[in-house]
Amino acid sequence: MHSAVGSWRWKETQLSFSGVVLQIYSFKPGTALGQALGGRADELVFVPNSTTGVNVVAQSFALQPGDEILTTNLEYGACDAAWQRVCAQSGAQYRRVEVSLPFDREAVVKLLMSAVSSRTKLIYFSHITSTTALILPAAEICAAARDRGIATFIDGAHAPGQIPLDLDAIGADFYVGNCHKWLCAPKGSAFLHARASFDAGCDCYQLGIRARHRWSFRL
Repeated sequence: MHSAVGSWRWKETQLSFSGVVLQIYSFKPGTALGQALGGRADELVFVPNSTTGVNVVAQSFALQPGDEILTTNLEYGACDAAWQRVCAQSGAQYRRVEVSLPFDREAVVKLLMSAVSSRTKLIYFSHITSTTALILPAAEICAAARDRGIATFIDGAHAPGQIPLDLDAIGADFYVGNCHKWLCAPKGSAFLHARASFDAGCDCYQLGIRARHRWSFRL
């Protein structure tokens, strides 16, 4: 009996210690990644891939009937599907703006801003489009949207490792990116970056055992 109790206590101690170590070592990569990407570690969380990050924000972003998510015709199909579903559930609209070729960076900003209406709550777009590899003017779109009081969300699945990134300078309210593509990190490494003013609204749609005690968006 004493042996069994001692063994149980030893396992409990091991689990407790492992949890502390996990928290410490999960913070270090977040700090390093934040420094590399020009973002704060406490505004970053790791996710399995960019599509998961898009789903987290899509399922958390408050939408009312008649609201609008503005996007382009160049987005990744799985993420289109995520937004279409939440818009259908909330009564909002997912509206695509046609970006024509040849590509003109300045024209894209004007095109999106001309499509903005009083119902537009969020502008969602790719930093580097997955099918055509076009680099959209992320900072310029975010600045124009911010001047109009509209939130922005960038799908940067293909950006980390391909182009220099400075998340603070870009100024998006939400940004997702993959590390397993052009950064050559292991599969299952991606991140979601959310401004402090928005991260409290990001809900976790999958909970593990530690969630019964507490959970936080931040690392």
